[in-house]
Amino acid sequence: MQACLAYAGTLEESNAHAYDIPYPGVAKLLGLGTSIKSDRFRSVISSLRYFGLAKSKDTETGKVLRLTDVGHKIASDRRIESEERDGLIRRAALRPKVYRALWDEWQSKGMAPEDVLVHQLEHDYGFNRNSIQSFMEGFRANLEFAGYRLGDRQPEPETVAEDEAEDADRQADLGLDVAPPKKSEETPPAPEPPSPETRERLIRAVPLGLIDFPIILDAANRAHVQVPDDLTEAGFALLDHGLSTLLDHLAIRHGFERRS
Repeated sequence: MQACLAYAGTLEESNAHAYDIPYPGVAKLLGLGTSIKSDRFRSVISSLRYFGLAKSKDTETGKVLRLTDVGHKIASDRRIESEERDGLIRRAALRPKVYRALWDEWQSKGMAPEDVLVHQLEHDYGFNRNSIQSFMEGFRANLEFAGYRLGDRQPEPETVAEDEAEDADRQADLGLDVAPPKKSEETPPAPEPPSPETRERLIRAVPLGLIDFPIILDAANRAHVQVPDDLTEAGFALLDHGLSTLLDHLAIRHGFERRS
């Protein structure tokens, strides 16, 4: 989900909340190459829709993408402290039906041992055995990023109706063969905000201890890149992708050519 928020931020900067962007343009903006049929492009688009950050539709000239209201609100919220953004991220993290069903089951009693989980996901939820490990890694990472811990109170259910076709697409990407059990109709309590440690990792937050790198563009202009002094390996990977995406965006906007 963390990468999806970075992609949503790039789309927000291109006004994707107000205009439909054709799939080829989305691929260029997000640095996903030129083929809209590649597995990577399909996975990114599917994930954006799966978390409710973007929606797509067919037009006479091909598929287009636009940020949802939730995606726009999260990506455009640049406040360091924002309970509204934090709450939207928490809801988005559990928007996928499979994630929500598993959280409803596990949040109060904890996760079962690894062998029990594999059996449960394969037989009760219809997972392809080969996809279970990667699914669990993503599930745990999303919970941690959104600030969930086992024993937390749950967020309110997503009020926007699920797009069943998009959810089915994403289930296929995850290796699911059948639909997961229906989520509970009981209305849970309101969510708690993420912990301070989690909030520091949010996409739009600016942590303390920044290193500023000025880049001289010409006699009158400079660009500045600010990087946290405690940059992690995962953060470096996102920074590498973000800088490349920014340069692709500027090249498209101004008609420049990127050097390979």
